Amino acid sequence: MTSNQEILCEPSSSGIGYIWLARESKANAMGSEFFALLPEVVKKMENDDQVRVIILSSTSNNFSTGIDLDLLNELTAEQSDDGYQMVKSKIKEFQASLTSLAQCGKPVIAAISGFCIGGGLDLACCADLRLCSRDAVFSVRETRLGMIPDLGSIQRLARILSRGQLSEIALTGDDFSAVKALEIGLVDHLCDDKTKLLEQANVLALRIAENSPAAIKGIKRSIENSLDIGLTEELDFAAELNSRQLLSAEFRRYKKDYLSQIQNERRLTR
Repeated sequence: MTSNQEILCEPSSSGIGYIWLARESKANAMGSEFFALLPEVVKKMENDDQVRVIILSSTSNNFSTGIDLDLLNELTAEQSDDGYQMVKSKIKEFQASLTSLAQCGKPVIAAISGFCIGGGLDLACCADLRLCSRDAVFSVRETRLGMIPDLGSIQRLARILSRGQLSEIALTGDDFSAVKALEIGLVDHLCDDKTKLLEQANVLALRIAENSPAAIKGIKRSIENSLDIGLTEELDFAAELNSRQLLSAEFRRYKKDYLSQIQNERRLTR
């Protein structure tokens, strides 16, 4: 296993490669290092002929709590036209990082437990198949922060959910359960716990890995081509919208209220 601070990469002789989110101290919040490392790890998996299928999961109970708020604060520090251009450039950079996983030539199975919120949901939506354990909690949390989701969850969810389902979870920003995720088709399998989740992900990966690598790659590309028409333009539009929103007084107000709410929740659960 190759160890990095935020991502662990583990190729396997069984035809399965593993990408582990490993920033346990921050519940796998996505920092600058994550966005820089992800394309490198994906490329490594693509270039490894022994890997036919990739499982994306976490070393801890939580999949990901989304973008690191410290990174978000850094991005929004400069309140000027130059700041806007910088923010948009960074959003595009982060989008490209996650898109590297979505465009991987090998099937990706996301095995989700615990929190999968905000940017974590963006990441999960880049997988071809999603499984979760019963303790999984999902949310388009950006809404509650006064942000416009800009890393691809809205655009990719629009290709997975009905308009009403997407509108409800995106406009409310409410947390929703693993059971609801299965009901609306966000996840494909629901498992009792993390152990059974990884077992099921491995079973599914092995079934896929038995098939022709060329056929698998061709089928994945065919599915992508049928779904991704216009996605690049949609992501650019989201980056344009949110880069201005992140520099607004309204966002700063909602972020302050959100952080206060989160701190209160943490005190109550201690």
